[in-house]
Amino acid sequence: MKRSHLKTLGTVAFLAVVAVLGVWYVRGHADDFRRILEIDAGSFAWLSLMSFAAIWLAGQMVAVLVTIFGARLGGWEAFGLSAANTMANFYVTKGGMAAKGIYLKRHHEFSYTHFLSTLAGAYVISLVTYGVLGAVAYLILAGSHVHLDVLGVFAALIVGGLMPLAVPVMNERLLRRLPARVLRVIEGWNTVRRHRRRLAWLAALNAGFVIVGGLRLFVAYRALGYHVGVLPCVVISALQTITVIFTLTPGAVGIRQALAGYGSAALDIGGAEGVVASTIDHAVGTLWVFIIGFIFTNWLWIRGLRPRGGAK
Repeated sequence: MKRSHLKTLGTVAFLAVVAVLGVWYVRGHADDFRRILEIDAGSFAWLSLMSFAAIWLAGQMVAVLVTIFGARLGGWEAFGLSAANTMANFYVTKGGMAAKGIYLKRHHEFSYTHFLSTLAGAYVISLVTYGVLGAVAYLILAGSHVHLDVLGVFAALIVGGLMPLAVPVMNERLLRRLPARVLRVIEGWNTVRRHRRRLAWLAALNAGFVIVGGLRLFVAYRALGYHVGVLPCVVISALQTITVIFTLTPGAVGIRQALAGYGSAALDIGGAEGVVASTIDHAVGTLWVFIIGFIFTNWLWIRGLRPRGGAK
């Protein structure tokens, strides 16, 4: 059997396991999940508004990255591309990244090499930002009652992001042994690291993305009757942002909820409460992603296929 077939079967088997576990968990906590139906209009409106903010922040990250190679994205264009990218991830894991690369190539003559390079280099900033913000928020919150496993997750993100900085001390033989994906990240970082102002702005956008995610969880907890502070929600949001980089399921469905449950349990809020709050947050965000994504997919795709200069 070909390697690609084995990979496909492995993915299908993994998704099947996730689906079975998800159904089992929902049935075991049916009363908690029924509370989702009780969400009020005000909470829905706030979750919707912050979902728009998250889409905008993700779009601005792309807009900042492409300027490194001289491309320019308009505000609405970046917003729409972000929504379309997220929507595509629900169809195929990492499908949004491929669609984004195709659009940038066709409409902005942005080469796939440049796209992968900037994207890989951006992982460095994202990992370090998520790790540092999550660790600082968790240490402030936990005080002397620190769970080393939670802190270890944030430390791993920071170490992973700082790896490219160790390249100068690595010999050529060691570099050749690194996986191709790691080498691509290193090459991408070498490309973008000279643009310090853009990297600082990118770090700020990533931090804003985590904070907005925390505020979304804060509203979701309150909508379900769980009185949880903002800081714990920021910690859980930082854990969930791992799915932005390491996508295991379409739209990160199930994985986001599992990470929220893990973080919520570690913070003594309750695992089931975290899963339910994350579910309502994810559901509202997904609703708007599909509405906005559908509208902008048609607009962006038509625009992307149109020759530059407006020729027909």
